[in-house]
Amino acid sequence: MSSEELPSCGINDNDINNTIPSNTRKVQIIPNGNTQCVKCLYNVANNIKDKKLSKKEKKEQKLKEENNNNNNNNNNNEESITTTTHQKLIGKPIINFRSEQLCWECYRELILKKFKLNIVKVRESKRDAEKLLVALSGGTCSSMLLELLKQCTEGSGKAKMFLDIKCVHIDESSITPYQNHNDTIEYLKQFNNVKLGFSNLEIIPLEDILGTLTPLNERTNQLKQQFNQLSSETSKEDLLLYYRNQLLIQVAHKLNCKKVILGTSSNRLAVQLVASTSKGRGFSVPNETSVIIEQPSNDIKFYQPMRDFLLKEIFIYYRHLNILPVPVMFSILNLKPKHSINTLCEDFLHCLQDISNQTVHTLLRSVDKLISPSIDSNYNCSICSSPLTSAEIKSLEKIILENNINKENKNKNNNNNNNNNDNGCCSTKTEDSSCCNKTEDNISSGSSNNNSGCCSATSSTSSISVNKETLCYSCKILYRDFKSTPNIAPYIKENSKQLLTTSQLKNEIKDFLLNSDDDDQDN
Repeated sequence: MSSEELPSCGINDNDINNTIPSNTRKVQIIPNGNTQCVKCLYNVANNIKDKKLSKKEKKEQKLKEENNNNNNNNNNNEESITTTTHQKLIGKPIINFRSEQLCWECYRELILKKFKLNIVKVRESKRDAEKLLVALSGGTCSSMLLELLKQCTEGSGKAKMFLDIKCVHIDESSITPYQNHNDTIEYLKQFNNVKLGFSNLEIIPLEDILGTLTPLNERTNQLKQQFNQLSSETSKEDLLLYYRNQLLIQVAHKLNCKKVILGTSSNRLAVQLVASTSKGRGFSVPNETSVIIEQPSNDIKFYQPMRDFLLKEIFIYYRHLNILPVPVMFSILNLKPKHSINTLCEDFLHCLQDISNQTVHTLLRSVDKLISPSIDSNYNCSICSSPLTSAEIKSLEKIILENNINKENKNKNNNNNNNNNDNGCCSTKTEDSSCCNKTEDNISSGSSNNNSGCCSATSSTSSISVNKETLCYSCKILYRDFKSTPNIAPYIKENSKQLLTTSQLKNEIKDFLLNSDDDDQDN
C-alpha cells in the first residue's frame, strides 16, 4: 500500500490548485501498512449496522446471515465469514481527522453532522422555508457551503430542511482583476444553476456601492481613484471587505432575506482575530468570529456555519466530490508575508498551525469565552457598522455640546448685530459695499468656530463630508490613510449624518429623561 499525500492547509481559500509554496504548507501523509478507518472498526466491534442501507438490503443481509449460520456448523467457517463481512464494512482512510484516520463515507457523515449543528441555529421555524442569501465568491469554501446546503435540503423525513436559497456573487474584478473573468462567471453560473439546481445567480458589481445612477465606467474610475488614494495595502483590504459586506446587506434587503450565509473557515476566522486585535478592533472581535454576527444597525444577520472546519478538511471534502475545477480567480495568491497586516498574521498563524495542529481551535475556543461589553445600538461606525466604544461615544457627545454652545453664541451675536444694523448685516459696509469680508478667509480655511454673523451658515459647510468622530478607531486610521479628501460611498455619508442627528437629539432631550435611580427614590 503506497503512501498517500493529503491536501494541505493552504493560505488562501481559493488555493484549490496548490499555488502556495511548499515551505508554508503542512503535508499529512498516511503511513504505509494496513491502515483502517477508526470509525468503521468501532462500528464493527459494537455491531453497529450501516443506517444508509434500505429496508430490502437489510432484509437480504439478515437472510444471508441466517443461511450461513445454519449451513456452517464449524467454528472455522463462521470465523472466516465474519471476517469477510467485516472487511467489506471497513473502508480505506483518506484523512487523519484530528488524530483519527477516517474513510470517505465516515468523514462525509461527520462533516455533514457538524454542519447541521450550526445551520440549525439559522432556522427559526421547522415548517416554513427559511430565506437564505448565500455569498458565493467562487472559492473552495463557498462552493462546499452550497454543496452542504443542498444535502440538507435533499434529506428525507426529519433530516430534511426547508430552505429557500438564493446566491449572489460580488464582482470585484475592477479592484482585484480576475485572470479569466468570463470563465469565472460562466463557472459560477454553471455550478449554481446546473450542478446544484438553485435559482439564478445574481452578479453584483462592486461599483454599485457608489450608486446606480451614474454610468458604470464613471463608477469604476471613481472606485479605482478611492483605492489608489490609500497608501497602505491593509487599508485597501479592509475597505474592500466593508464595501462587500454593505453590498450583501443591500442585496438582502432587495431580495427580502434577513439572513446572509458566509463560507468562512476556521483558519480565516483565526487570522481575522489576530489581525483585528492588532488593528485596534478587539472590541468587536467576539461578535465577528462567532457563528452568528449581529448587525446592530439593521435587521440583517450574518451566519458562519463552517466555523468549525479547517481549510485542509474543506479541500479533502471538495476534491472527493469530483466537482468542476475552480478557475484561478486572482493573480495575487502568492503575496509576500509583509504585504499587509492581514497577510502577515496569516503567515504567522499557518506556521504555528504546522508546528501544532491545535492552534486555530485553541484561538477560537478562547474567543468563545470572551464577553463583549454592553453596547448602544444607536451608536455604530459609519464605515464598518461596528458598535462604538463608550469612550468614542463620550468624545462624540462632547463635540456635539461644543457645537451647540458655538451655535448659541452665534445666534446671540446675530441678534445684537440685527438690532444695531437696519439691513441685518453682521458687519459694517465698506467702500465697495461688500458684506462679511472677514468671513471669507474663515470659509476657505474650513474653520467654523471662529465665524460669526449672518454668513456663519455658509461657513458651517466643511470640505470633509464625514465627521471623524462617527468612526471607530481602526476606521479613523483608514480614513486618515487617504492622501486627499476622498469621494467615498454614499452610505458612509448617510450613516455619519444620521449618527450626528441622533446624538444631537439625545443631547437636547437628556434633561427631560427620567433615570431609574429617581424612580427608586420616589418609591
